[in-house]
Amino acid sequence: MSTVRVLLSGGMDSTLCLALALDQGARPTAVFCEYGQRHRVMEAGAAALIAAEVSVPMVTVRGLDLGQGRLTGDEGGDLDAEGAVLPGRNRALLRAAAWAGGTRADEVWIGATADDQEVFEDCRRPYFDALEREWGITIHSPLVEMTKAQIVRSFEGRHQLLRYTYSCYQGWSLACGFCGACRARARGFAEAGVKDPGGYEDRRYLTPCGFCGAGVGDRCHHPSHGWTTPHREREQG
Repeated sequence: MSTVRVLLSGGMDSTLCLALALDQGARPTAVFCEYGQRHRVMEAGAAALIAAEVSVPMVTVRGLDLGQGRLTGDEGGDLDAEGAVLPGRNRALLRAAAWAGGTRADEVWIGATADDQEVFEDCRRPYFDALEREWGITIHSPLVEMTKAQIVRSFEGRHQLLRYTYSCYQGWSLACGFCGACRARARGFAEAGVKDPGGYEDRRYLTPCGFCGAGVGDRCHHPSHGWTTPHREREQG
């Protein structure tokens, strides 16, 4: 029997990836990785709940060194998509999953999406193809051509799993609502026409702005001053 491992961060994408692996008859192990990310405690809790919900064993790989960046709390600046870039992150995560416990997997699954590819070079299919050739391991990326909205719609019949997912770079107990991960999630649910079961500290990005026209998940924009913090008057979603 093939040894199958699925990278599970506790977010929507990796959760759907795990569900799809199960749909295909795989008997996977979920792998959660700690690399100093500021949101690791909340991610780990969500991942554990999701793995338990679908009766899949989970292992945690600790102490990965992916260097310094805003995502690991070592630099200041916005935690938007660009600010979350850690070069080589997916290579390190995939390698950790592939050799978790000291044994090599036959297959590793990763929840990279179409929306990730503009900013994250290591979320593109050619990148995974190159790793397959280098390592001799099959890397599945079933969401690589899917948008966040399509991913949300794919949870039809699995809405209980959405309740456990967590998507926030800040790592707050209640998702911040304004980091890149929160805004991407908000846009996905809005475009899918599905109510987001998640809770947010700041819900202004969950509603289009009536002052500047910014959509759900988008920062408010003033034509003279560029991108700004949310308008104080922006209606709470």
